[in-house]
Amino acid sequence: MKLRYYWVTTLMLMMFLTMLDHVVNSTLYLYGLIFDWSWFAVYGLAMFMIWIFAGLRSGFLYYYNSDEPDKLKTSIALVVTDIAIWAGGYLDFIWFIIDGQLPTPDRVWWWMPQARLITDYNIIHHAVYVGIWTAALALLWYKVKKS
Repeated sequence: MKLRYYWVTTLMLMMFLTMLDHVVNSTLYLYGLIFDWSWFAVYGLAMFMIWIFAGLRSGFLYYYNSDEPDKLKTSIALVVTDIAIWAGGYLDFIWFIIDGQLPTPDRVWWWMPQARLITDYNIIHHAVYVGIWTAALALLWYKVKKS
């Protein structure tokens, strides 16, 4: 089974979900939406669950449709990759690209869970965070493809 289909559909999902997130967390504020953790918690959980199920779907489809001898490792890597796309903060960079600009370093990203650990969490911290996730995913895929 060709993994290029996985990468194309995952990148498309990433773009479309980020566009939806931009509508909710930017455009709707122009029409009177008021931020509240009660609705945002449900919304955030739903977005997370989309990535969980996209990963599980990818992993199961690969496992059941591949003739690769180590297909379990690749299937697990697919699940982990989809979850890491959400947890790794990639969507935030796409969100700001859709918005037209990255925030300045003096803007604190208070909505990120990491802001509870780093009180002045900003674009620089986030770039490092995404870099760590990217290195971890690169290592994961290196190990999967090496075996």
